[in-house]
Amino acid sequence: MQAIRGNIHRTTQVPWTSILKVNENETHRFLYYEEDEALIIPKMKNGVTEVEQSEVERILDKHMNTEKHTSSS
Repeated sequence: MQAIRGNIHRTTQVPWTSILKVNENETHRFLYYEEDEALIIPKMKNGVTEVEQSEVERILDKHMNTEKHTSSS
């Protein structure tokens, strides 16, 4: 995941096997790779198109539904 905010550029690489749980609210998905650290993926808002959102859902389904680490809580 690559994030750019202001003049800060940050890249975080997290293997799918490190994702402990996935939570979501109306606007974001949270992929936790530590108890209090997560990748935050915006949903439809913030410049994410429906096509991009569908691709995110497909990738999450592919990786998380087959991982033993998946949690819906």
